[in-house]
Amino acid sequence: MALSQLVLVLELEERKEAQALLDFQQAQAHLAQQQSKLEQLDQYRQQYIQGILTDASLGIRSGQYRQSQSFVGQLDKACQQQTEQITQARSVLTQRHGMWQQMQQKRSAIEQLIQRKQDTLHTQRLRKEQAVHDDFALQRFLAKKPPF
Repeated sequence: MALSQLVLVLELEERKEAQALLDFQQAQAHLAQQQSKLEQLDQYRQQYIQGILTDASLGIRSGQYRQSQSFVGQLDKACQQQTEQITQARSVLTQRHGMWQQMQQKRSAIEQLIQRKQDTLHTQRLRKEQAVHDDFALQRFLAKKPPF
């Protein structure tokens, strides 16, 4: 493969790597959002329970207590669902991190291939130049040599 073609492939892989990094960063942000939501839900649940306990110490009716318990159950269910969302977000984050690492490795391999190709071309050019210098030196030597 020609060097110019390899450079083109490298540019494409760099774009893919940049997109993979962006996807990974978005997954990180999404996970942070989901964790924040869980913290907010849990905090609200704790405050609500504290309110129930305060009301209970002042005396509340059993109907209100059952409604409060039902609502706490709904909050528990919401916390559980949010925990599942976090688990899924972590899974996506892990997947996207792996994709980004693969893109980095692929780009690095292409860069190494380009470097080897450049080194080979440089070595070939030096050999050609040396051959020209050797030929020139031989011609000068033969031109200066007295005839027999």
